[in-house]
Amino acid sequence: MAAADISGDDDVWTSIVCDWEMALTDGDMEFWASILDEAGPKLGCAADRGALLVMFAKEIWRLPQQIRQNAFTTIVKSAEGLEEGTVQRVLEEAKM
Repeated sequence: MAAADISGDDDVWTSIVCDWEMALTDGDMEFWASILDEAGPKLGCAADRGALLVMFAKEIWRLPQQIRQNAFTTIVKSAEGLEEGTVQRVLEEAKM
């Protein structure tokens, strides 16, 4: 599933990104993991972690400067071990 295949309510996605920002600001990686686990169902799509991580990578620019690198690191770490090419897709979208 490509990132473009994930559709959902923009308000739901905005809420997910706000929770993600809070988790990164607080350094709460368990919260980040729960956000990732719940994002697919909240968006009404299959929980395709690779596609979700690419979507998060596209949002890095919205985050405060001081947590962007942490955001990038959490996404890349979360992508490791997923289908081949996921980390590369994340890197391309994040453009970091």
